[in-house]
Parts: sequence; C-alpha cells; structure tokens
Amino acid sequence: MKINEKEQPAGIENDPVIKAFHAHFQPPPGHGSGYIIFDWRSLILFAPLIFYALEFYEKPAVHWLLLFYSCAMVILHLIFVSRLKQGMANILNPVSFVKIVMVNFVLIVIYFGMGFAFIQKIDPTQFKVESSDPLFINMIYYSFVTIATVGYGDIVPTSWVSKLFAVCEILVGIWFLVMMIPVAVADQVERIRHYRETKIDLMEELERGIKEGRLQRVPKPNQNEEKVTK
Repeated sequence: MKINEKEQPAGIENDPVIKAFHAHFQPPPGHGSGYIIFDWRSLILFAPLIFYALEFYEKPAVHWLLLFYSCAMVILHLIFVSRLKQGMANILNPVSFVKIVMVNFVLIVIYFGMGFAFIQKIDPTQFKVESSDPLFINMIYYSFVTIATVGYGDIVPTSWVSKLFAVCEILVGIWFLVMMIPVAVADQVERIRHYRETKIDLMEELERGIKEGRLQRVPKPNQNEEKVTK
C-alpha cells in the first residue's frame, strides 16, 4: 500500500531512515492475497454429516429423527456464526472470518437439503420432483437453488410445510448476505484505515525526532571493519 504524497510531511521522502521505515512497515493481519489460503482443518466441520448414515435403516422414526437433527444443526451453525461475528474484530482477521463463514454457509445449505429430503421421505407429496436422480442429490441441489433465489421450477414445494421450510432457508440466505459479509468488509476497511493513519503518525514522529536530535543514526560499519572485529 502506498501513502498518498499529499498526506506525507514535507521532506519525508528524502530521509533514508523514513524511507527504510516506509519500506518495511508491515500491513495489518488479513491484508493481502497471502492470507487467502484454505485451511483443511475446517473440513472437520463436515464430520457431523456421518450421522446421516442412519438413513440406511429406512424406518419412519429414523426419518423423523434425522429431520429434527437437520433442523438442530442449522440452528447450531447459525448460533455459531452469529457469536463468531460478535467477537471477530478482536480475534480473527477478515479473510479468516469469511473462510469460516463460507464453510458454515455451505453446511447450512446441505443441512437444509437433507431436511427437504426427509420431509419428502416422510410424505412423498411434499414436493413435485421432475428429475429421476436420487432424492438426496435432488434436494441438496434444490437447497442451493433456493438459497440463491434462482428457482428453476424443476422441483416445487406443494404443501405449506415444504414451503415454510423453503422460506426459512431464503431468510437465512438474506441474513448471511446482509449481516455477515458486510461486517467482514467493514472490518477490513477499518483495519486499513487504522494502518494508514498509524503509519503516517509514526513516520512524522520519526522525522520530528531526527530534526530535534532525540534520534540519532548509527553509521553502518563497512565489511572490512566487521572482519577485523571478528
């Protein structure tokens, strides 16, 4: 990041100490493409999906259990992301926050899709499905389409229960769009602003200290003197 020449104090660009300080001063955490690295440890959040292996029992009680489990996981992930948002500014840099939110967002969409699937298993009239693909693939696909508010029309909810479930997912998507990503962007902007202001203040203080004699340059020894000393 470069400081605007109008913001620099007079003479600051010619001082070697100030120039060195300007070159080596590091930006705040989370700034720069070097932080956009996926942490594979985040995949541990997908571990609870193993619980859906119970579906192979093909019993109505199991279907009801997994439906409530899907709803509970959606609520737990929403609570987690909401609390993460509150403490994000003091704990995480914005890029890490966005990565964690995106993983949780994908999981929430998957849990909604599993919920749609078990609603359809409990009552096959809940959705009108034109595709012949496996039920879980259709419903996870429908979940992504629903939260994106695309609506292709190949899968249509036909009862108030399935429609209510779809509306809840749309509201969750709007909540993410309005509350989550803007918070991360605003925090990043604030970090950069604070970084720029702090950098300018420190550069001005360095120049003031050199002019007033409070700071002195230590001459760098040449290589011959270093060899003699050793």
